[in-house]
Amino acid sequence: QDGGPPLKGEGTVHVSDTDGSDLLKTFEKDEVFSKFLEEGRVGARQSFDTVAYTSNAIRTSNIDTSLQKLTRGVSDLNKEINSQVFSHHEELLDQASKIKELEAILNVISAGVGGLEESVDKLHGAITVPFQLLQERTRHQASVLLACGLLRRTIRFLYLVKKLKIHLQGGSRELTKAALCLSELRVLRDEHEGEDLSGIQAVDQEIPFLERSWDDVMSAAARMLSQGMETLNQSEVAHALQVFHNLGALKKRVELTMHAITDRLAKAIRASLNQNALAQELRGSGGPDLTHIAGSAGAAWRAALWSRLERLLDTLHSCCVQARHMHRVLAKIRDPATHHLLLEEVQAKGSEPLPTVVWRSMCKQLSEQLASVSRATPMVESTLVAEYPKLRRYYMDLLRRTNTHLDTPQQDANEQQMLLGTIANFEAAYLNRSLSRLSELVNSLFPAAHGPSGVPPSSEQVVSLAKAIWAEVDTARGDQDLMAAVSRSVSKAMTMFLIKIEGMISSDHDAYQLRPGTASTPTSSTPHGTLPPTAAAGVPVLSPSLQHNMALFNALVHLHASISSQLNTHAHTHDFPESARTSIGQALTTIESLSNQIIMPLFGIVTKQCEGSLMGLFNVDWNPTAPNPSSACMTQLQQHVHTLYSGVICRLTPTPTLTRHTHALVRRIMVVFVRLAALVRPLTEDMRLKLAGDMAQLELALAPLIPEGLKELGAAYRHLRAFRSFIFRSEPVSDIPGIPEVRVLLPSVVMHHMISSRAPEDLLLPHKQMNWTPAQYSEWIDRHGEQDVWGLLRTCLDSYAQKVNMRGEKEFHEAYPVLQALGPALFSNWK
Repeated sequence: QDGGPPLKGEGTVHVSDTDGSDLLKTFEKDEVFSKFLEEGRVGARQSFDTVAYTSNAIRTSNIDTSLQKLTRGVSDLNKEINSQVFSHHEELLDQASKIKELEAILNVISAGVGGLEESVDKLHGAITVPFQLLQERTRHQASVLLACGLLRRTIRFLYLVKKLKIHLQGGSRELTKAALCLSELRVLRDEHEGEDLSGIQAVDQEIPFLERSWDDVMSAAARMLSQGMETLNQSEVAHALQVFHNLGALKKRVELTMHAITDRLAKAIRASLNQNALAQELRGSGGPDLTHIAGSAGAAWRAALWSRLERLLDTLHSCCVQARHMHRVLAKIRDPATHHLLLEEVQAKGSEPLPTVVWRSMCKQLSEQLASVSRATPMVESTLVAEYPKLRRYYMDLLRRTNTHLDTPQQDANEQQMLLGTIANFEAAYLNRSLSRLSELVNSLFPAAHGPSGVPPSSEQVVSLAKAIWAEVDTARGDQDLMAAVSRSVSKAMTMFLIKIEGMISSDHDAYQLRPGTASTPTSSTPHGTLPPTAAAGVPVLSPSLQHNMALFNALVHLHASISSQLNTHAHTHDFPESARTSIGQALTTIESLSNQIIMPLFGIVTKQCEGSLMGLFNVDWNPTAPNPSSACMTQLQQHVHTLYSGVICRLTPTPTLTRHTHALVRRIMVVFVRLAALVRPLTEDMRLKLAGDMAQLELALAPLIPEGLKELGAAYRHLRAFRSFIFRSEPVSDIPGIPEVRVLLPSVVMHHMISSRAPEDLLLPHKQMNWTPAQYSEWIDRHGEQDVWGLLRTCLDSYAQKVNMRGEKEFHEAYPVLQALGPALFSNWK
């Protein structure tokens, strides 16, 4: 078979002398032999199929050739095996000797395994038989226990049936116990661990009785609950709820009751505010257009409408009280077993209380129905808006009556807000109408052109406005929230009045000028030849602008006085809220501020005129032989005061604002007079007499301005009186610090007068030292304090001391050491 050329793919296989791996690699590369190697590979998909290989060889090649190739391959394998055996002869012999040892060990293991199997068979026999016996007895015991359980439940069932019959004979007093029996009987009847009592003759016979009893107990409890809710009897309601709780139907029954209450509310609201019924009544009363009814027919229809609303609110009150009654009882009863409140079973944690749910539903239905009937029947809307305070009183009465059934006396603010929210549109319309009425009245007071050319309202018109304003406030009496809202509208109307007044104020030059009339001629009957305050000048001449402003001031005062009087009368009553007082009080404050704005410039100008007149003290002819012992500056001052008094104050309505300005003016005149009189130098005896006369004339001139007396001015008047006596003090200079007037007067006045009357001429007064006019010095004192005046006085004293030292004189004037010691003592104690 070795002759002939090899076929394609059938070359001779060369055998290697290595460990045989080369031969295997050669077989793997060969197309024929590689198929025989696939069976031994790891992860081979299938084993070598001899039939398939033979069929393929017959189909694709010559059989003889294939046999030759296979024969050569077998020969190569035999050669390779022989070669391997020859190469590893000693190792193979060693392994063959160890096979005997392995056989001996295997025999020992086989013997152990056989013993183990025998032990297992014995153990199986010892366990299986008792287990099967125990299993059989356990099944028997379970059957016995099941039978016992059924027997116990049956006995308990029959016992409860007997007990139920006894309780049912006890009437409503035994309903709670009957309900417990029925509830337990139902539990016993139900399947328990896969078994129930159906099929037991003694039990089945009682089933119809139990169903009738269940229905009877439910019906009796429902009647008791309904009766208790109608009469608000807590005992009956609690008894009925306990029955439903024992029957396991508490939550469902409470829900049904709440739904019944809400349905009743909805029906009552729809029936009372039915637009068709109201329209029919309106047509029957003579109002075919549904917008207006005149005469007695309209009054009768409105009375019928209010009667409907009153009956409706009574129904709402009844329903809401029933809901609160239910909630109160549920919050008191506890489950005897768990001691949990029944309310916790009915109401989920965090949910709204039952009364709040009913209240919210009621408010929603009421709001929708009121809006609907108002759109359909304008007469209803007109009536409710026009008489909104009455409607609100009805609502507040409903809240008050409902509040009496709360556990706590305080009404829930959210519930009040929800209820009043149903009529919020009517309230807004009412407040708008109220403000419109007052605005129209205010506009009617100013029919002419606006601005300074307008005609101020008369006092009668202002009083009418004040009455109308307070009438709006009185309409809301009894309801603090409504009164607060109306007060805001009233405040707006008053502000509108103020705006119109402010726009009419004249601010030109003539509006603040006072021109005195022709002076009267002194007569022999006039003391000292001087004019009294009432005759020192003629009738003042008032410009039209000033008269116009005075009329505006009087209008403001009349309004302020009328409103303040009513406010003071009612402000401290329990039904007048603080917010209303605040709103009206702010408007009154604005009135006072505007009135002050009108007269303040006038008093400022008069004050400057009076101060200018007092500056004439330094130009007075102090000659005792002068024809008029009274100073010319005092006569001029009297004219200014008389002009102000007779021309302005007597024509203005008295008011605290006017009084404050008048007092401030008089105080200022007294202060400036005393300040300037202390600076008059030299002060001779004749000058003292004339100053005293001027002070007397000053008091006479100012007295009419202060009807209650000049003493009411306090310190300013005391200073004037003290200075009048102080100028006539003749004690030695060293005794001056101890006289009473020094403790009353201002330190600056005391020091000025001491320098003017007791000091040498080269000890200058501060205004002379600083080269100021008396007016400039007076203004400087106003801007500074007494301590600063002492600083200037100390400068004057030091300057005098320098002059004496420069002249070489050995001693100072006797007044100098007194002034040096008196100054620090006076000014250090002055506050």
